[in-house]
Amino acid sequence: VWRAAASYADGFVFNSGYTRNAFHERFPASRDVPSAISYCSLDPAEYHAPPTGGDAPDGEPYVLVVGNQYYHKGLHEAVRVLAAGFPEARIRVLGEVGEQYPNVEQLPSGMLSNEAVDTLFRECACLVFPSFYEGFGLPVLKALSFGKPVIARQSQLIDEIRTRVSPVDGIVPFSRRTELLSAVSEVL
Repeated sequence: VWRAAASYADGFVFNSGYTRNAFHERFPASRDVPSAISYCSLDPAEYHAPPTGGDAPDGEPYVLVVGNQYYHKGLHEAVRVLAAGFPEARIRVLGEVGEQYPNVEQLPSGMLSNEAVDTLFRECACLVFPSFYEGFGLPVLKALSFGKPVIARQSQLIDEIRTRVSPVDGIVPFSRRTELLSAVSEVL
């Protein structure tokens, strides 16, 4: 389907330069088709609602990790490293890793209300976004909209977001486990 679209479409709209470049690489015929990049909104108000009355923080802050079961999301390795590296810290995972850790609470993605997801982001100490490959990374923008530091795997997409989002000092890229542990340790 995408190969046919690359050859016959009148145009494409991509959500990032990274996505456009990856699509052009995979489907070379698309390079000759007019295209535009339409970035997701960078307005924090677009990503969450104000807290409802009576919302009280749910205990100590925690590290929020977002991903899913697919390998390219990097969730399994990141949670294993964080659980072992910070055995006393609370870690909440939006997504499921399959393995159980005493300090990790797993919340199945797609099963929470928007308000519950907002609360997860509002109350976390930081977001860990371990994905190796992403089209845009909405959880990064959601965490930034709540003023939370984001520890994200280094990628061309993260570089692109850092150049498009202001302030950009809220994103800490990591490539190695030691960098991930160091960044989370600094937040905690």
